[in-house]
Amino acid sequence: AVTVSIGISMYPEDGLDPEVLLKHADIALYQAKEQGRNNHQIFSPDMNVRVMERVALEQALRHAIGTEQLFVEYQPIVDIATGCIAGLEALARWRHPELGLVPPVRFIPVAEQSGAIVELGTSVLRQVAAQLAEWSADGLPVVPVSINVSSQQFARGRLQDLVESTAREHGVDPSFLCIEITESAVMRDIDQHLGQLHALR
Repeated sequence: AVTVSIGISMYPEDGLDPEVLLKHADIALYQAKEQGRNNHQIFSPDMNVRVMERVALEQALRHAIGTEQLFVEYQPIVDIATGCIAGLEALARWRHPELGLVPPVRFIPVAEQSGAIVELGTSVLRQVAAQLAEWSADGLPVVPVSINVSSQQFARGRLQDLVESTAREHGVDPSFLCIEITESAVMRDIDQHLGQLHALR
């Protein structure tokens, strides 16, 4: 089904010339798309502030990927019967040089909307593989680590090649890299994606 998103700006309240009116209508359109599409939004001055803040956050995030600003924390998965750690979940964290620790609920949506989530996911995968190799070299017990993969990264295809090359680069058994994918990502094109799932397995 085809849907329509509309951004509205009005003369003279929102601008006195066509360029400004179009810019403000475009900002309102962005807000309409951000709120689930298939709706309309009327420009308001605070929209401009929100969009500028989001653009600044997106630019900072793109700069942070691949640097020490973006790091991984590990949440243990405990076997209740034994009390032992059965695995870990890799969680992306961002320490901005000025804003401090930026909560995932703030930067993950920005990464998804901008497409930076693919680079972020690749960075997390590489950091996890490097950490597993380091623990193994230090003689520490290694457990499987769960890594969330975005639907965008999965939809691009050949995720198995990235996992394989990353595991080989760090000398890690790929069975310790548990790739977590949402059901909705698979169901969009089940025939194509089932093949990819089998290849990953």
